[in-house]
Amino acid sequence: MIPLRDAPIQQKLRVVLLLTTSLALVLMAGAVVTYEVLTFRRAVMTNTNVLAKVIGSISTSSLAFQNPGDAVEVLSVLSAEPQITAAALYDSQGKVFARFPEDAPDADIPTTPGRDGSFFGPDDLTLFQPVLEKGNRLGTIYMRANLSEMYSRLLTYGSLVLIVCIVAIVGSLAASTRLQQRISGPIGELAQTARAISEKQDYSVRATRHGLDEIGDFTDAFNQMLTRIEDGRAALSASEERLRLALEGSEMGTWDWNLLTHQITWDDFMFPLHGIEKKDWKGNPQGFFDLVHPEDRALIEQKMKEAIQSHKDVKLAFRIYGADGHLRHMATRGRVFLDSQGRPFRMSGVSMDVTQAKEIEEALQTAKNNAEAANRAKDEFLAILSHELRTPLTPVLATLAMLEESPDKPASFDAELEMIRRNVEVEARLIDDLLDITRIARGKLELYTRPVDLRGLLNHAVDNYLRGPAAQKNQQVRVNIEPANAWIQADASRITQVLWNLLQNACKFTPPEGSITIDLFTESGPTDSEKKTEVIIQVSDTGIGIEPQIQPLIFDAFEQGDPSRTRRFGGLGLGLAISRALVEMHGGKISASSPGPQKGATFTLKLPLINQVDEKATAPTIKEKGSDLPVDSLHILLVEDHVDSAQQLSRLLKRAGHRVTAASNLDQARQALQRESFDLLLSDLGLPDGSGHDLMREVMVHHPMPGIALSGYGMEEDFKESYAAGFSRHFTKPVNWPELKVAIQNLAPKEQGSTPLPEATNTH
Repeated sequence: MIPLRDAPIQQKLRVVLLLTTSLALVLMAGAVVTYEVLTFRRAVMTNTNVLAKVIGSISTSSLAFQNPGDAVEVLSVLSAEPQITAAALYDSQGKVFARFPEDAPDADIPTTPGRDGSFFGPDDLTLFQPVLEKGNRLGTIYMRANLSEMYSRLLTYGSLVLIVCIVAIVGSLAASTRLQQRISGPIGELAQTARAISEKQDYSVRATRHGLDEIGDFTDAFNQMLTRIEDGRAALSASEERLRLALEGSEMGTWDWNLLTHQITWDDFMFPLHGIEKKDWKGNPQGFFDLVHPEDRALIEQKMKEAIQSHKDVKLAFRIYGADGHLRHMATRGRVFLDSQGRPFRMSGVSMDVTQAKEIEEALQTAKNNAEAANRAKDEFLAILSHELRTPLTPVLATLAMLEESPDKPASFDAELEMIRRNVEVEARLIDDLLDITRIARGKLELYTRPVDLRGLLNHAVDNYLRGPAAQKNQQVRVNIEPANAWIQADASRITQVLWNLLQNACKFTPPEGSITIDLFTESGPTDSEKKTEVIIQVSDTGIGIEPQIQPLIFDAFEQGDPSRTRRFGGLGLGLAISRALVEMHGGKISASSPGPQKGATFTLKLPLINQVDEKATAPTIKEKGSDLPVDSLHILLVEDHVDSAQQLSRLLKRAGHRVTAASNLDQARQALQRESFDLLLSDLGLPDGSGHDLMREVMVHHPMPGIALSGYGMEEDFKESYAAGFSRHFTKPVNWPELKVAIQNLAPKEQGSTPLPEATNTH
């Protein structure tokens, strides 16, 4: 027998209808029978009570006069009541006075009367009722009524109910057979439609709606689901087609590895990627590893195992040899899939041929290495060129310093000596500009900032770089300094370099008898969140001016406007480009304006102002060029392989009151250190038998003393290397004698003196 839950829906509906119909009929029959029983019993009880009262009232005289014969006659009228099977009268003493029928056995008549009232038994009704006369009890009447008529009627009713139930059930079955088709029919049709779709995979089939009930709603929902599935399959098909096209275009393939059966499935794109025929594919891990380059095989196996154990995605790059014998670079990415128990059972992924990308990457790396090598070669060339150009200038400046300090020189020599110095310094500045523009282009220019009073830098620059050349051209120089606070956070040497460029240009491009005005003031300007105060320097001249079309280009490298200017005034056109870069590195701005040719120009420099600080604690002591510095005599070891530079520097040092021992290489310097003790090392870096850095490191270990490096190499890394070796200062050739004299004074061991410059200050 099939369980109800597995039976067809028609049978389930039939059982439900039969159960509900039967239950209704049973309840109805029970109600009818119950009502009939209660009604019959009530009628029997009422009839028996009435008979008892009538018989009792008639029998009062018989009981009163003790006449049993009359009492028997009275009871005999009960023979007309077939349901009364026995009756009796009891006197006041409770003895049987008369009975019905007369021959009734004693078993049918109770010996004594029972409790007043009516009592139903299974088959009869028993009644005891008092016989009263004017309130006096004369006796008791007993009756027993048979209930067989009730059971007979119940049997008749039961038969009728059974017939009705049978007819009703048969009718309901007939009706349900027709009615259930309206319910089971659409459901069965939906089931057939679902089976057809499943078998044929045809999602264009639709079920027919037969009504507006819930089954109709379910049919609509079913059809909507089919529509979405059909749309999804169409989208999936389109996506698969796009993926196929993408795989074809990108030379990619997909793979699937069953970790339980160790079967690897490739799509059609994987075979040409790996350079093998489909018939040659083994379809297992060993077949794949056999294709991998022997040097990569162990690593690929290890990475695959680690990915399976850790359940993580894997990215691999490896090489293979195709059937054509060519080495190919491959890249693959896989993902591990877990079953419901969290165990890996499958790994899928994609692979692609990255040979071309790898070749491009290697070519780019080669190009990068070549470019870096070229940059290094360029840096080395510039450094060597700078060294070779700077070194001959050192004895020239040293000779100038000796002549300038000579008490016997004619006064007429001052102008000529100043001219020579100015041109030597211009030559050195051109070398610095070439190096600086290279550093800026490569982002290697570094600043060493500290709080600086811009007023002092400006006055120093005007006095040292402008007044002399301006006096020779009879130019008028006016300096207006307004604010009491002009402190900035800056690299003093770089800001001085900017000022030098602006002042030199103003003097160069202003004709004789012209004027140059320098204004320094502060100005507050709005920013995003607060007002920022800036310190501003404006350099205005009455020179040749700037053409309007040239003004936007004036700060570009090698730009000087009209080519005739280059021929007339010289220069490389680097100063303003370097100045703009330096100013922007300080967070400032620089601009130029001019009304037009022959109307002069104004250059404006803006730098962020900081709170005023203690000048004594931060500002280095700036010594004027050529000033006499009281210095104790020092024993100085001078190591310089350039004969002219060594000779002139020795003469200057001796004239300043120092004892000098000269050496031209490391070996001579080591011998001197063994023979004598020194207070200061003054050494060139590029020596014939080694480096001045090596010498300084030896000195710091065996003969501790301060050192000053002299070099034609002036890149940032050169300064850092010097300080790392132990030098206190690094001077770039040509060496400026007044600045060198100040540095020697600051490094000399003495109790009092000027505030020393910071060790990391670049000296150009």
